[in-house]
Amino acid sequence: MMEPNQPGYPEQNSVPPLSIRKVASSNGIDWIKRAWQIFRQSPLTWLVTMSLLLVILAILVVIPFFQIFATICMPVLIGGLMLGCQSIRHGQSFQMSFLFKGFEVKTAELFTLGALYFTSQIAIFIIAILLSYLLGFSPDLSFDPQALTNGSMTQDEAVKAYQELLESLAFPFLIMLALLIPVFMAFWFAPALVILDHLKPLEALKLSFVACNRNIWPFMVYGVVGFFAMFLLIFLAQLISILIPILTVLVTLTVIAFNFGIMFVSMFTAYEDIFESESGRFREKSMNEPEGQITL
Repeated sequence: MMEPNQPGYPEQNSVPPLSIRKVASSNGIDWIKRAWQIFRQSPLTWLVTMSLLLVILAILVVIPFFQIFATICMPVLIGGLMLGCQSIRHGQSFQMSFLFKGFEVKTAELFTLGALYFTSQIAIFIIAILLSYLLGFSPDLSFDPQALTNGSMTQDEAVKAYQELLESLAFPFLIMLALLIPVFMAFWFAPALVILDHLKPLEALKLSFVACNRNIWPFMVYGVVGFFAMFLLIFLAQLISILIPILTVLVTLTVIAFNFGIMFVSMFTAYEDIFESESGRFREKSMNEPEGQITL
């Protein structure tokens, strides 16, 4: 087992100053490219690790009250993956055990991030419902899913009631989405900043939000390109499943695991591009030059 201060672990003796770069919009594509470069060094290990992660999350989600634990644990698991990405930058191989390294390094801080993330989701849900009621867009919760089967509604009545339910939920959903965007921005880089740069949770959340806010256009490009790449992979997976039905489960799981892997690795490649620090010194020279720099 590796110990702190060995390659793949952040140094514990000092916290280097951080500066936030404002990078070119095209860097959003570079994050995905460099994520693939990291992923392809140990593709099978990444796929198995992501498959294991999906299985763990699926099990936790179906167990009552364990959904909360799954949410709180995500920053811990992501932190371990960030250590795995850093180990590759040190020339080491990625191992499946990195998925659980967050339970060994900066565990309390990562769990704090998870607790804050869960709390923010609850708060946003409450705010969205309250605003909906105050503005006259309260959701219609009178629809009974069993109405069609027990004969109290005809099929047409049930369809109409279901449509009204969806329409009544549209406004609260839009409020929640609007409020979740800054939350996602605050948490996107937070696990990496905690486990690689030893920041306190609140400080990591602040810097992550600032970094995302200062690089909106690269993130827009990253999101659009990533979405279409994911859509293409899903389309190819469905095509293969149609041609070779026996491979449906394997192909579907592989594509989902691959998408998750690239997403998590691209968090790291974006982190090392945007944040200039001792732990971000592995950024490749071919990365586009920054448009500017913000120092905090």
